[in-house]
Amino acid sequence: GSQLGEKFYIIDSADGQAVYQGNITLRKQLQSTLRDKTPVLLDGEKVAELNFSNFNRIGKFYLYIPGVGRSWEFEVGPDALGRAFYVQTRGLFHQRSGIEKSLAHTRWDMGADHKISYRGGFMPDDRQYQGPGSCLTDANGKRLSIRHFEVVKATATNEALPEVYGGWWDAGDFDRRSYHFEIVDCLLSVYLLFPENFSDSQLDIPESGNGIPDIVDEAAWGVDLWRRAQNAAGGVGCWLEATSHPENPDPVVDTQRYYLALPTRGSSLQYSIYAAKLARAYRRCGAMEQAELFYNSAVRAFDYAMDEKNQARNNFELPKQGKVFYTEPLSLPPEQQFKAALNLYLYDRSEKYAEIVDKINFDSVLEWSKNNSRPYYLSELIEEKTPFFTNQKKYSAMIRKKADELLKSQDELTYRNINWPLNHRFFFFMSWGAGLPTQKGGFFIMAWRIDRKNKYRDAALLCVDWMLGTNPMGRS
Repeated sequence: GSQLGEKFYIIDSADGQAVYQGNITLRKQLQSTLRDKTPVLLDGEKVAELNFSNFNRIGKFYLYIPGVGRSWEFEVGPDALGRAFYVQTRGLFHQRSGIEKSLAHTRWDMGADHKISYRGGFMPDDRQYQGPGSCLTDANGKRLSIRHFEVVKATATNEALPEVYGGWWDAGDFDRRSYHFEIVDCLLSVYLLFPENFSDSQLDIPESGNGIPDIVDEAAWGVDLWRRAQNAAGGVGCWLEATSHPENPDPVVDTQRYYLALPTRGSSLQYSIYAAKLARAYRRCGAMEQAELFYNSAVRAFDYAMDEKNQARNNFELPKQGKVFYTEPLSLPPEQQFKAALNLYLYDRSEKYAEIVDKINFDSVLEWSKNNSRPYYLSELIEEKTPFFTNQKKYSAMIRKKADELLKSQDELTYRNINWPLNHRFFFFMSWGAGLPTQKGGFFIMAWRIDRKNKYRDAALLCVDWMLGTNPMGRS
């Protein structure tokens, strides 16, 4: 704290000369908030700030404070974030299942894992196993709560599915599931919103050099496995799961079988969204053969989902419960129907899909997107001028309002993370990544795309800073 008010310097790495100086100022001192009426310290330290926002010289530099030391080198220039984008996005390549990572593309080489899946009969929606949303009953119709691993085991078969492999591992285990479509949505949304920023061979992945932007190739790894899992009628169950968590932490050594979930209307609808969106991305970059492949697959999945005759049912025996029955709910989430029909419409401009879009209550879809921190969920509405002008206007207003709320949250927190406001009842909820700025930070990206105001772009970059080390732990 003794350095407050003293000078800091920016040193040009090329010649060691000081090219800028400023004063060290106090950012925040021992910030706290209340939890159950008890003050809780949020950072436990006095935090100083070096503000050099008006420094815009291109080159490589480091910060120097006499008597304290120097920083790592940083770059100022049009591609200053290129390396960060490369390293972070390649994290997905290293999480891929079913493909060898060779020394041609990484220093962390490993063989291919789980190249064959097996047919299963469990439900692809984890909310249908337990609690009030359970769709499992006994012979008397009594609702049951059962762990999904038990259902996977009870419905497992020996039917090998050699075409069903791929996707990304999940949170320290090797299942692949519909939650991963959020990754696909993020990758394809930023590509379709900013196509000029993405090109082939940016990420040094096995597909580099095929004429398709690498970001689209990476997104496809999370979609194509489900296309190959699609049945003849168009249905697909988007969950690959074993009968327990991994027996061996090394995916290449792990010999557990992974089983493919039951094709349901709900799962098929989810798949149709991202197959259609991937088709649009392929068309945007001129890969028409792939575009048509995924578009046709999306249409088949959508038609399967919209036909009530395809309502999924199953029954199986469990040691304790005896015979257990599963019946899929007849209703489909309106926000998923909306997004699927919207993407299909934007591909083929068919009035059939426009009518579906118009019939759904857009305000409820918009509210769902906002409340679930899914800023990209409706990004299709502002990629270009569409006939859905009213929806476009409402979406832009929601994004703007939410981004402005988050700007206030960012300003009040010492390290400029974003979260709920300091006194909000959800402030301390940080499970499942809720405390990470990447979850809500997309609202800044969308606001920047809509209004092109620098305050939103700068706020998004501060989220990146927090993730890459400007946080209380100094950790990436």
